[in-house]
Amino acid sequence: MISIIKKIQSLFESHINILKINPHENNQNDSEHLDNLRTLALKNGLQDYELNVTRHPNEEYGIIEFASQKNADLIALGLHEKSGIRRLISGGLLIDEIYDHAFRPILTYYFDIKKDMNVKKHVP
Repeated sequence: MISIIKKIQSLFESHINILKINPHENNQNDSEHLDNLRTLALKNGLQDYELNVTRHPNEEYGIIEFASQKNADLIALGLHEKSGIRRLISGGLLIDEIYDHAFRPILTYYFDIKKDMNVKKHVP
């Protein structure tokens, strides 16, 4: 996925905003998320990017609001499949939730969070 984003960025000479929505109920602080995003960007050799962490009670609408504020031309989402029970309780995939409200193109791909992200969580 990151290689595709890098190709799109090169082709259109664009700036990337990397976003993490930190739900209000999440105990992980914003600096931990920024560290994980920085590790991801450095590991993948990203250039011309900005790291963003925002708090929002709803992940889908947090993404939509951020894209609107930044006047984003494209939303790229790396998704990991929810387990059966979690999917039934929460109502489906993130992309299903934002597709009708984003009003901009959405690029998605599915990944194994442990394998593809390879970001270590900070343990207090």
